Order: sequence, then C-alpha cells, then structure tokens
Amino acid sequence: MHKSKELIAEIQARETSPQAYPRSLQENALVRIEGILETCRTMDSQRHEKLLTKEGPRGITVHPDPKHKSLLEEILRPSLDDHLKEPYSIDFAFHQNKFPYGIHTDSGYDENEQIYKQGIIPLDVSPKEASVYTVIFKEKVYHSTGFPLKDTSVIVRGCSVEPLQNMSGHTEKIESYLLPPEASQLTVALPFKWKRGSMAIWDRAHLHCSSLFAEAGIESKTGLMWITRRV
Repeated sequence: MHKSKELIAEIQARETSPQAYPRSLQENALVRIEGILETCRTMDSQRHEKLLTKEGPRGITVHPDPKHKSLLEEILRPSLDDHLKEPYSIDFAFHQNKFPYGIHTDSGYDENEQIYKQGIIPLDVSPKEASVYTVIFKEKVYHSTGFPLKDTSVIVRGCSVEPLQNMSGHTEKIESYLLPPEASQLTVALPFKWKRGSMAIWDRAHLHCSSLFAEAGIESKTGLMWITRRV
C-alpha cells in the first residue's frame, strides 16, 4: 500500500539534504559497536534456529536483539540527536556484504508510517585501501521499492535540495563505471565514500545503492545501517 498524498506532504515538510559526516564516531565507540555485532552472531551460533542473522545472496544481515539494540542506541543517540531534530524511534541492522545492493528505497511498506531519516556507519572494507560508496540519488519514492519501476509516476524528481557538499567542505565525486547501469536514469545527490568512523544521513524516501564491487576490487564491506520514524 502507498502512503497518502497528505502523509507524503507531511514527510516532505521535514526533509533535508543528504549529508556526509567524516569524523562522526570515535574509535572506542566503533570497537563497542563491533563487539555488539560479534555478540549477536555468537548468540545465533549457539541456537538451533538463527533469529538474528539472515543469510542472503549479497551477504549477511544481523538484526540486534532488544538488549543490544538498546546498547547501540546508547552509543549513537548523542551523535544522532545533533542532526535529527524531530522525536524518533530507531532500528538497526548490521550488513556484511560480498555483493553490492542495487538501487532501492527503505521507505517502508506501512502506508501510515511517518518515515524520517536513515544512515550508514562504515565499519570495515576489504581490502582496506579500496574505495566503495553508498550512492544517494536525488529522486525519491515514498514506499519501499527496487529500481527500475514499472510505474514511474511514483518517482519524485527534481527535489528541492541545495548543492550537496560533505562536511569537510568539498564535493565528493564518483566515476560512472562504479555505478549500476540503471543509475544513468537518475541524478546523484551524494556519493558517500566509506571511511571508518564516518556517517551519512539521508531521508528514507531517497533511492540509493552501493557502488559496484568487482570494478573497484571490493571483496566485502561491513556497516551498521539505521532507520528512523517520527513518533
């Protein structure tokens, strides 16, 4: 089900430009976050049926249990509250990918959900010297979807976003050969280059994807994704 025009207008009223924050988290916080990931995976290895870890064609996704979700929130709330000005609830998922995610949105399937911001915190890239990006496009869709879409009328184009610079003061660029072919139909808003301790934040309606792995010599990457909704 799709969200109503009235709800979409309410969501749009609180949208802002995607941003990259290069030095968002200190190393001690990153080590704690990685410890939570390993604890959750260890918990699953001791069960007959895995509850937290999901294996798919692109890699492994780990959803923290309530206790470890609270610990993640304790670590990250001080940083996030500087950027998220509305009251929100938050969910987390660790992604360990050996293949890139294609173009999609994380706008949710709930027609009544007050979607808000989402973000990614890079933890590891292999090999470490290789370059990998999360690419956020200007175009938006207000329900979860892949791309291309059969119904292009749901794509909101030409979003009123200012020129996008990361917080270090220069515009990041990405070579076209690192993007999936479908990206030629879209406009890049922010190519977020993965660096340990950095963070990108964008509105959940944005279409986004990973840059291609094989073309850049990427073997795997691990990051913590978070999504929020207004409460």
